[in-house]
This record gives sequence, C-alpha cells and structure tokens, in this order.
Amino acid sequence: MSVGWVRFVARRFGLMLLTLFLLTIVIFVITEVMPADVARHLLGHRATQQSLAALRARLGLDQPAPVRYVTWLANAVRGDLGYSGYLSGDITPVLLVRLRNSLALGAVGFLFCIPTALILGVVAGVFAGRAIDRFISVTSLIGLSLPEFVSAVFLTLVFSAWLGWLPPSSLMDENTLPWQNLDRLILPALTATLAILAYIAWMTRASVIDVMNSAYIRTAKLKGLPRWLVLFKHALRNALLPTITVIFNNLAWLFGGLSIVETFYAYPGVARLLLAGVEKNDFPLLQAATLVIATMIVFANFLADVMYAWLDPRIRY
Repeated sequence: MSVGWVRFVARRFGLMLLTLFLLTIVIFVITEVMPADVARHLLGHRATQQSLAALRARLGLDQPAPVRYVTWLANAVRGDLGYSGYLSGDITPVLLVRLRNSLALGAVGFLFCIPTALILGVVAGVFAGRAIDRFISVTSLIGLSLPEFVSAVFLTLVFSAWLGWLPPSSLMDENTLPWQNLDRLILPALTATLAILAYIAWMTRASVIDVMNSAYIRTAKLKGLPRWLVLFKHALRNALLPTITVIFNNLAWLFGGLSIVETFYAYPGVARLLLAGVEKNDFPLLQAATLVIATMIVFANFLADVMYAWLDPRIRY
C-alpha cells in the first residue's frame, strides 16, 4: 500500500466528513424553517399555553437555533437521534431496525442486479451490432423508461397475481429478521433495481465497445491472442472503470430512493420512516431519517472514489 494511496483515501475521507457536516446544517435549517409547531402537534390544538411552554422547554425548543443545532449534532454523534412523538419513544432503536431492513433489501437487489447487469453489458458490447446486442439494448431502454410504480404494478401482476410465486405485499413485523421472510424481499428488490440494472448494463456495453476498439486491444488481437484472453485480461479491467463509479453511485441512489418501493409494498424500511416524519410533522424523526439516508449516500460515493482509484492508480495523483 503506497503513501499516495493512503493520502488519497485520507483526503477523500476528510471530504466525506466535511460533506456530512454541511448536510447536517442543511437538514437542520430546512426543518427549522418549516411552519409546523412540534409542541402543538404533539399535544394537540386544545393544549394550554402553559403545557406548550413546558414541553418546548423539555424538548429544548425554547433555545436559540444555533444552540439547538449544536445539541442535536452532538447527540447524533453519540447515537442519540432524539424523541419521536409518532413513535412514542426514542428514534435510534427503531431507526436501526429500519436501517437493517433497508440494507437487507438493497443487498438482495444488488446481489441480483450487479452480476446480471455486468454479464448483459459485456455480452452486448462483445457482440455489438448483432441480434443479441439489439435485444439487450432495447430491453435495457424499456427498463430505464419505466417509473418505479409502473414496474411495481407489472411485477406484482406477473409474479403474484398470475404466477402466484411471490406475495404481493412485504408487510411484516419490522422486528422480524429480513432473511426470515426472504420471499417478501424479492419483489421490492426487483422493482428497486430494475432501472439500475438497465442503466449499468447500458454503461457496461458502451465501455466494452470503446475499449474493444482501442489501439492496444487491436494490437493484442494482431498478436494472435485468443478472444477470451483479450477480453478478460486486457479489456475488462479498463472497461469496468466507469462502471464501478456508476455501480456505487446507483447504490447511493438505491438507499436514498426506496420511498416509492417501500410504500407500494408496505416494507418497513428507512424511507417509509422518512415519509412518516413528513406526514406527521415529526421533525426529530424527519431529521434522523434524512441524516441516515444522507450518510449512506455520501459513504457510497466515498466507496466509489476509493474503488475507482484502486482500479486506476492515475486517479490518486
């Protein structure tokens, strides 16, 4: 492990922490300027001014905004994400369970999505212009064009209503381990990753075609090397460079954009908790869920930078 590599990772890690810090400011400011009154929402419209004042004092809402931000950030760093009126309890334990569920859903989707997309993209790129390439390209274009709710309806009709293979809903006890109900994860995982699969396959195809037409690949072919050796030893490493970034950026999008999928299938994940915070004007819950999703997105982008630099040492400099 070179010194340049360590410095690159350290710089990117520092940039990730700075980005998270700036995001906490944005999250706090957005919830601060929202017109709803947290104390009034918790106690109801019949609450007296004395009870409202007492609750605001207990929640720290009577403090200046900078003081409340510092307190909220310090508590969040310690793992205390506050109290939720909607959940009637501390947010952290519930959010950790929901985070585990969302990670399980994303993992199932990516275990299917990534190998499938790479295989389809490589096959389409190697056989560019042929019938199989046209089929994969058209199918990918359709997958990219379908909104998530349309994909959800279509997949539910096919695999649940017509074939009867999978349950139409992912409703379950949120404290149940996700892998104990693996059949309930398949449909939302397919729905969430269908567009990502198509996009990654499309990008892989373009990268493979570009690399296969490069000068050093033509030289390898002229030397009489077998086609499979040229592809796997010389072409794929460079062809997958832009695809790695696309994969990790879509990983970030997946964890941040599951709200439609989780709502459609009634899946107990972080995105549904975020929507509950919006609907119930539960600002602590809204802040906590947004912070967790933003952290996953920023961390996924950090992993994309690190993987890209590991595959291409020139990026480190």
